[in-house]
Amino acid sequence: MEESGLKNHPPFRTIEGYPDRIDSTAIIVRLLDGLGYRFYWASEGLSLEDCSYKITPEAKSTGQIIEHIWGLVNWMCIYLLGEESTRPSAYEEMRISILENIKRIRDRFNVMDSSDLEKLEIEKHPFWHYINGPISDALTHVGQINILRRYSGNPPIKAHVFSGDEPIL
Repeated sequence: MEESGLKNHPPFRTIEGYPDRIDSTAIIVRLLDGLGYRFYWASEGLSLEDCSYKITPEAKSTGQIIEHIWGLVNWMCIYLLGEESTRPSAYEEMRISILENIKRIRDRFNVMDSSDLEKLEIEKHPFWHYINGPISDALTHVGQINILRRYSGNPPIKAHVFSGDEPIL
């Protein structure tokens, strides 16, 4: 994974407000807000050394885990948005791509209603597989990034995962 000079603020630095309704689409949107927020802060401030870190020689590096998260998010883009992206090679570009694509997925779900979700498929499986498949998998891998950061000596920024507020840096 290469270094990049991008210095903008991608989405999910905070989780904004509460949904105006409680229904199936609002719940999936909030789940994606949590994923985006947790990934933002787990990946914020990673160095190239952090991205190369492996806990054992046969384990995936932090960078490889981030690449896997990119693949999971891209997979959802393919089925939900009908779009496939080209995987960036530079770390910060990949990070921004993940966050922007989570936002696009979130925004797409936000305009759906329950009947839209009933028709939705991912690899010929019903909507539920978005949750127990790529979304849950991505959340698991965000936790791995946090653990690997601690081991590599660059602990994650203490995000307010309960409230979604911006950490005091």
